[in-house]
Amino acid sequence: MHIKSWIRFFLRGYTSNESGRFELYFESDNLDDMHKKLTAIKVEFVHDMIEQPWGQRVFRIYDPDKHMVELGEPMTAVIKRYLNQGMTMIEVAKRTSMPVEFVDCFKEWCKSCDANRNSLLKN
Repeated sequence: MHIKSWIRFFLRGYTSNESGRFELYFESDNLDDMHKKLTAIKVEFVHDMIEQPWGQRVFRIYDPDKHMVELGEPMTAVIKRYLNQGMTMIEVAKRTSMPVEFVDCFKEWCKSCDANRNSLLKN
């Protein structure tokens, strides 16, 4: 986890007095569905969905033993979302801290990426 995110996390008091020694982390391609399912079965949330500075959406829950579990979307999903919103590959690379070459791998999921890629290659 990004250090600034952890600092905000702890300053807001999102720690458990019972078991705050570690955190498990999982990624899901269906983060919204996972959030709905966990809400429906009344799982205790540490905090609701937030967007990290690099664009990844995450939320945290407590497991039955009060360990924190973070669920987040994979960075590939973040890149695809930004490309489909019309961001250029350079903008996506800057926002996500991913190399432009990595972002370029996902152009097939984006309708406007060919134009973005051509302008990038000219520079």
